[in-house]
Amino acid sequence: MKLYLSSYKIGNQEAVLVDMVGKGGVITLIPNAIDFIDNKEIVEGTGKTAYEISLAKDIDKLKSLGFEVEILDLRQYFGKEEALQERMSSVKSVYVRGGNAFLLLKAFEESGFGKVLEARKSDPEFVYAGYSAGVVVLAPSLKGIDKVDDPNIKVEGYKDGIIWEGLGILKYSFAPHYDPEWKTKDKPHPESEKIDQVIQFFQDNGIEYVGMKDGEVLVIDTKTGMAIYYGLEGIKTGPEK
Repeated sequence: MKLYLSSYKIGNQEAVLVDMVGKGGVITLIPNAIDFIDNKEIVEGTGKTAYEISLAKDIDKLKSLGFEVEILDLRQYFGKEEALQERMSSVKSVYVRGGNAFLLLKAFEESGFGKVLEARKSDPEFVYAGYSAGVVVLAPSLKGIDKVDDPNIKVEGYKDGIIWEGLGILKYSFAPHYDPEWKTKDKPHPESEKIDQVIQFFQDNGIEYVGMKDGEVLVIDTKTGMAIYYGLEGIKTGPEK
């Protein structure tokens, strides 16, 4: 499996993603990190719900790169693990968008998608692309992420409870939207301030992590372990020296 991991949206390496998936290829978009956004009330003047507006931004961007986009709503597979495995047997590339990491991890658990990813780790042709929450869930643990995402979020159709253990596909934690200069910007990412608290938690507890700025990208081949950092400083651990 090859990983294309970004802090926000696709990041600054669009050509790399196109090369990984293949020009004109099919990419399967998993939107469940935003299942908490209202999908019933129409936003005035748009003809769409807030959920549809948010999702359309990702769809439009992927299509602008020449991809054919399919939607995979994991809620349709809750308690139907075998059906999801069959559905995923023909999928070669997924794009997992950001939102609430705890909710996304629940969707992975309740549908069996986490098991699907574990089985595809040795598949050199399978591409997992994701940003923000779509990367956070790959870490060994979501501890610390509760400072930016609500772990107690309740959404219809989901079981109650918090899952703290991540998939462990990455061997370190992940802090998206890191921006040491957010205080001086007119419009910083709204989560950058809280991400400082997340990183402080990682440092205080000696947790290895990557702090990724918006635009930066990390590409990993899980079979060989090779990683390419596009703008990142690499993995950190413990208090800053």
